[in-house]
Amino acid sequence: MSISKIQTEFATQDLQFISIHASGAVIESDNKLIQFKKQDFLQQFHPFFEIISSFFEEGKKHMSFKCVYINGRIFDIDIVDNDTEKGVVILREGTAFYNRLQEIAQKRNESLVFNEVLEFKNEILKEKEEFKDRFIGNFSHELRNPLTLITAFSSMLLKSDLNVEQESLIESIVSQSHRIKEIIDDIVDLSILKRKTISLEQKQFDFYNLLEDLRINHQTRAQEKGTQLLIQCDPTVPKIMMGDERRISQVMSNLLEHALHFSEGKEVKLEILDNQRRANKISLTIQVHCVTGIIPQKFKNDNTTIPKDKNNINASNLGLSITEELLRLMDGSLSSTSNEEGHSLIQAKVKLFVPFRVSETPVAIKKVRNELKLSQKINVIIAEDYGVAQLTAVKVLVSSGNFATEVYSDPKDLLEAVQHKEYDVILMASSISQIDAIELLGMIREFGNNHNSKIPAIALSTKSKPEELKEYSKAGFKDVIKKPYTDDEVLSTIYKRLNLKKFK
Repeated sequence: MSISKIQTEFATQDLQFISIHASGAVIESDNKLIQFKKQDFLQQFHPFFEIISSFFEEGKKHMSFKCVYINGRIFDIDIVDNDTEKGVVILREGTAFYNRLQEIAQKRNESLVFNEVLEFKNEILKEKEEFKDRFIGNFSHELRNPLTLITAFSSMLLKSDLNVEQESLIESIVSQSHRIKEIIDDIVDLSILKRKTISLEQKQFDFYNLLEDLRINHQTRAQEKGTQLLIQCDPTVPKIMMGDERRISQVMSNLLEHALHFSEGKEVKLEILDNQRRANKISLTIQVHCVTGIIPQKFKNDNTTIPKDKNNINASNLGLSITEELLRLMDGSLSSTSNEEGHSLIQAKVKLFVPFRVSETPVAIKKVRNELKLSQKINVIIAEDYGVAQLTAVKVLVSSGNFATEVYSDPKDLLEAVQHKEYDVILMASSISQIDAIELLGMIREFGNNHNSKIPAIALSTKSKPEELKEYSKAGFKDVIKKPYTDDEVLSTIYKRLNLKKFK
């Protein structure tokens, strides 16, 4: 086959044809891509061409090689047999193509690596969140049980005969126990808010009743600090509004707690301003004035002087961080300023709805007095495996004189009891010997006798997340009492669920 015929078959401007002898010596070259002289040996130009000897020795007719790197350039190379002593080497320039292919492959590999790194990071974040949730859950569980004893027993002691000094000491314990409970709830709330898994309720509520409750709840704290607490509200602010009453109250309570905690002045004032109203939407400014106070760095404006007591600043950040997250959910904001005298002003802006029609306020259910005395005792099962929690529940019930209690810490013993005896109510912890309360209640409903399979079940839970509490209701629990609880909460809940006429 002549070289011209081969050129016709491989015709393209990016090809070079080199006629060679079986020794690798150049007979003829069109030199389109690489310059060769006659009698140049291709093997001397590049070691790749040592393959020519094998080509002729083995009597092959055609050999093809892809992506051969020669002196900084990339070629596809064919060797074609012309006769037994001669052949043709065809060079096809592929540098641009292979470089582009390499670039694409590199980007693809980088993309794969990036996706793998991103997936790995997501897994780490997920594991961190799961670890944090487990830690917070365990932290909350471990603190709520001993705190329940302190709260319940303190409440019981206040009902006994105490001298003035003893009563003052117990009231301080009650106050600080309540504060610890709030901190625990705040930590749990913050973990939920950061994941934005919380939803806001939209219900009608009496805004002025809410303010009165705030005044009552914080008045004692203010008196302890020697501070006058003032609450003022624009007369144009509607009495009935639509929103999440508990979260609005939490925002204002956190701001007041912050001001009262750090204030050394004579006055703390909560002020509610009516900013703007459009249709049924209202914009409120909730601001707290404090004669002397501390503003955390994250909420500080340029004109704010930060005091030296950094420990106090850190202590305040939790409540304000929760407030900030809640306000974001409400499409609001949080800011603060202070003047040269150190007077602080913390402002929360929030948007609420004013209902077009005000629904009738439901009549409050009158609670049965916890001091009542029954002629027949109420038979109660306490399903609890934590010693301190057992003691707390038993003491609360026995002190009223209206209950006969049986305590079970082993699920097997509990199931045997509900098969053979009759009870009036079950108080059950979140879990017993690693069996979840929801699962255990299902077993009681299934294996208990006809009477016990229908009696009210009340959960004494260390859990506090809304989704967790809803699970109790779905499982058939009539009520959930969150730990820590007081004696009044337990007794009122039980009395509410029973027909007390049969025990009188």
